[in-house]
Amino acid sequence: MEIYIESLIKNACDFQAMSDEAREIAREKFRRKETEVENTIRISIDGLITSLIKETENKIDIVDKKISFKLTLISSYIRTHFIINDFLLNGDLVEASVLMRKQLETIVRLNELDSKSLEKLLGKTPNVGNILKGESGKIYELLSGIAHSSSHRIGELLSVVEDGEKVGVSNIPTYSEHAHSGWDLNTFISFYFLFHLLECVENWYPEKDFSEYSNLLFSTFAIAVKNGTINIPEKKKK
Repeated sequence: MEIYIESLIKNACDFQAMSDEAREIAREKFRRKETEVENTIRISIDGLITSLIKETENKIDIVDKKISFKLTLISSYIRTHFIINDFLLNGDLVEASVLMRKQLETIVRLNELDSKSLEKLLGKTPNVGNILKGESGKIYELLSGIAHSSSHRIGELLSVVEDGEKVGVSNIPTYSEHAHSGWDLNTFISFYFLFHLLECVENWYPEKDFSEYSNLLFSTFAIAVKNGTINIPEKKKK
């Protein structure tokens, strides 16, 4: 029995070491493929998120239950945002997709808090259909298929390995071109969140000037659109 346990521990440690090494390789490959513009967008988004959340450390004059709940949701979103960053760089794309779906639901709930009473929302899941429409609705549907294991896209996000005649899915994370598509999706979601967060802090701290943050956010968004990271559908001519 003792030998059996030692074997289990050794296998678990070996697998973890192999996975950690694979993630480091995936990160290096992602960064080599990432363009200077994409890196600028990523750094700007992360910087804006951390800078704006730091503003909420200051005292808010009037804090009600809605604001308190919003602050909780915002904190949860930000912690998850950086986990998603790591997952995408590490090649853990299915895991990143599941968390991006959670982020969209958080954004929906933040928007619902602006128009509905807290009592009507507690105990109910966010009504994504009322908020996420157009491109955001399509993204949510895509991510839901992955989260619920109802989509073939899961297979596309896991690397395939070949060993002679044997073909199977890799049990360790590896770099994939899909990581950059995932990064585009997370960038789209992050902008959605940032515009809402900026509006929140402007309302909570009316005496403070947030124009510098606003200018940076809009300029970064413009760069993302120009780069093709964010696709804005053209309006149909009447």
